[in-house]
Order: sequence, then C-alpha cells, then structure tokens
Amino acid sequence: MNIQPLQSNRIVWLDQARGIALFGILLANMLLFQYGMWDDLSFKPLASYDHWAYEWTRIFAVGSFMPLFAFLFGYGMVLMKDRFAEKGIVKYRRVFFRRFLVLAVFGFLHGFLIWDGDILLSYGMIGMGLLFLFINRKPKTILIWAVSLFAVYILICFGSGGVEPSPGLTEFNGRTAEVMQSGSYWEIVSHRANAEVTLFDFDDSAPEGLPVMLIVLIAPVFTLSPFLFGLYAAKKKWLHQPRIYEKRIGKVFFVTLAIGIPFKALPIVWKDPFVYMLSEGVGPLALTFCYLTGIILLAQTKQGQRLLKPFGAVGRLSFTNYLMQSIIMTFIFYGYGLGLYGRLGVLAGIGIAVLFFLCQMAASMWWIKRFRMGPFEWLWRLGTYLKAPDFFKKNMTEGGRSVAK
Repeated sequence: MNIQPLQSNRIVWLDQARGIALFGILLANMLLFQYGMWDDLSFKPLASYDHWAYEWTRIFAVGSFMPLFAFLFGYGMVLMKDRFAEKGIVKYRRVFFRRFLVLAVFGFLHGFLIWDGDILLSYGMIGMGLLFLFINRKPKTILIWAVSLFAVYILICFGSGGVEPSPGLTEFNGRTAEVMQSGSYWEIVSHRANAEVTLFDFDDSAPEGLPVMLIVLIAPVFTLSPFLFGLYAAKKKWLHQPRIYEKRIGKVFFVTLAIGIPFKALPIVWKDPFVYMLSEGVGPLALTFCYLTGIILLAQTKQGQRLLKPFGAVGRLSFTNYLMQSIIMTFIFYGYGLGLYGRLGVLAGIGIAVLFFLCQMAASMWWIKRFRMGPFEWLWRLGTYLKAPDFFKKNMTEGGRSVAK
C-alpha cells in the first residue's frame, strides 16, 4: 500500500503547548549548557542574584517541561494512529517504526556530535516501546502502568537531593569545564564519547564510573509515566474538544498549581529526604499538568489565542527549533565557539534563553507562512513515509487573490 503523509486538521493547543514546552526546556537546559550535565549548582558558590535565578529555574522549569513534552509525544502518537485508522491504513506499525527509528538516529547523531543532553534518542526508543507494548492497550491498563511507574519514580527520588557531589564527580566536572571552555570541536566530541562519570565513591575501593551515553540511554526508563499519561488522555479524548470538559480542566489546573509550586519550593526552607521526594517526584509532574491545563484554558479565549500564536508557530517546527537550540547554545558556550562555558552565570543564561527564544518565535512565524514544515521535519517525514513531502507552500488564485494552499 502506498502510504501518503497524513494531512489533517491540527489541534491548535497541541502546537502551542509544544512551543511553550520548548521554551521551558531551553530555560532548564541553560543550566546544562553552562555547567554540564552533572554539576549540582545548589552546592556551587554563586552570587545572590544567580542563586535566586537558579532557584527560580529549578522551581518553574527544571523537571516540569520535559514531562510536558513527553505527555504531548504520547498524546500525538494516539492521534496519529487514529488518523491512520480513518484512512484505512492497517500496517501503521511499519510507519511508526520508521518514524521512531529516524528519530533515534537523529538523536544519536545529536548526542554524539552536538550535545549530550539529547532527548531524541530516548524518545525514539520509548516510542518503539509504546508502539509494541501500549498503543493498543485499554485506557485503564495504560493508567495503571502510568501510576505504578510514577510511584516507582517517586520512591527513587527519596533522598535524592541535598547530597554533596562525590570527589570523583567533582573531579569529573572540573575536567569537563576545562575541555568545554578551551577544547576544539573534536576534543569535546571525544570527551563526550569516552568520559565516564563517577556518581558514587565507595569506601576502600576505586570510584565506579559509568559511561555518559549509557546513563543517557537508561535514564528515560525512570520517566516513562508522562508518555503513558499522554496515551491515556488521548484515548479518553478528554482534550480533543476542551470546551466540553472546561470545568474539569479548570479544577485540575488549580489543584496542581496548589501542589506543584509549593512542593518544588520546599527544599529552600526544609531539608529532608521526604521533602526531596515531594520536590523532585511529585512537584514536577503536578506542575506539568498545571502548565498543560493552563495552556488549554488560555487557548479557549481570543486573547489567549493571540498570545499563544507565536508559541504555536514554534511548536509546529519543534524538531528544527529543538536542534537549533542545541547548535546555537553549544557554539556560545563551548571552546570551538565563544567558549563562555561556566563564565556568565545563571541570570545571564536566562536572559540569553529569552532573547534567543524570541528570535525563534519571529523566525518560526516567518517560516510557516512560506513553508509547510521545517527542514528537519521534512527529513523526518521523508524517512517515515519513504516519499518526499511538499516543502514549499503552493499559491492558488481564489477570487482574484493569492492564498496559501
């Protein structure tokens, strides 16, 4: 069967939520671009303004926008499967498999050649797992798995904060800073590929090191629940037409707002293993659902639509915009570019993120008026459907005026 790329009406809030998620991910990733994957800034001497900028980022961005993107990934997967069913396409698994395989290949190249904070490889792997294990499950089964995995994740978070870095990890972060600040492109690639990070130092034994890429591969297993919550919500169709469930969505917004921010802020005033479990386990996902429902409610108003429109443009080009964030930020902070790694501070990093995202908004608005998709989205669809999709928008004359098809 000749499978054509799907063309159907988009759910507007979905693109808008993707765009906002990309902004939040950029804010959180600025800590990693500047200080590396393993440097805990809560133990790093910072100026008071950088300290509070870090706490603000930790509370409002770190750990909450990545699950939002994961939720949207799972949600979009069910939508895509439903559209295949509408078109009578029964061999959808092949299409999905190619889609996730291409994503994983992009992720591997991104993580190896550009930045080790890549999420695309893990998303490709998780997508395959969802395809073969969960996509055809009943909503109740998916919900049970989502809640169970979330409970396991919460237990893993018990006492995970407030622990000083081991001497081995401190040494690793020092070596990483030297390489990132002054190393050539290939020196940085080699460090990323061959480095082993020491998470723990054991008494009377040599430090145990784990390859960075291995940690990147196994980490998503512990964060699978947001993907499953996305599958579940899409199968229940609660968010397909939000106006029908607007009151319920509003209740979820206020409840998760009341839980998410206080839980994430607790470690500022209370140091305790149970507190860290709430802060790093419960708080981030609660705030994720707060952001999600808040975006959906805002999208139901005219003023909200105007406000969210630029985010929707970014979201439509999410693949391209995500990769461009990595390319530009690593050039700014790494030795083969401006070499500003660890030299600007958290507050300056937030400023750079905001300015760059404003540029992405403007560029995305300009782009979608002229092109059907971004360049990396085009390559992704080419690999998925094995057929080159239209790239340029075609103009048709309608009533004497030119309109985009």
